Amino acid sequence: VDLEQRGILLPENRLVYGTGRLVIWSQGGSAPRVDNLAGLKTGEVKRIAIANPDHAPYGVAAREALQSAGLWSDLQPKLVQVSNVREALRYAATGEVDVALVALSLCQAGRENGTSSGNCTLVPKQLHRPLIQAMGIVAKTKNRQAAEQFVGFVKGERGSAILSRYGFVDPGGEN
Repeated sequence: VDLEQRGILLPENRLVYGTGRLVIWSQGGSAPRVDNLAGLKTGEVKRIAIANPDHAPYGVAAREALQSAGLWSDLQPKLVQVSNVREALRYAATGEVDVALVALSLCQAGRENGTSSGNCTLVPKQLHRPLIQAMGIVAKTKNRQAAEQFVGFVKGERGSAILSRYGFVDPGGEN
């Protein structure tokens, strides 16, 4: 909304297209499997990657979830803060950390394209603020028609099906 007020985005094309979900990701195999946030305290889990909560939305959600669960302070020595959620997943996938708190969409994408077979456990959404996913069209775009077509695609049946497949919850629903 701030970008609309500043004239950077066209307000008539703003679209909230989904709500993301936070998951605990572990590599599988010999890596520790963590089925809930309390499992992060076990001795098997030595290092946990999260996106930097100072600027990354999934890092903010990870911090909020850990605080809500009463684990934030206890887990400080294990936390590895990286620049973004994709980097957090890479750290876990390469074994640099034992687990990561990442986006469900990254887990789904990895499973679909065969680049990841890790374990994903949903973090209860009540433990953090919603991860609202939105898009808009830049006011000074030279490709407004194509941008409007893309927004229309995302709003449509095919776009909604793809978003659902990647774990984005309908912002108007509770799936």
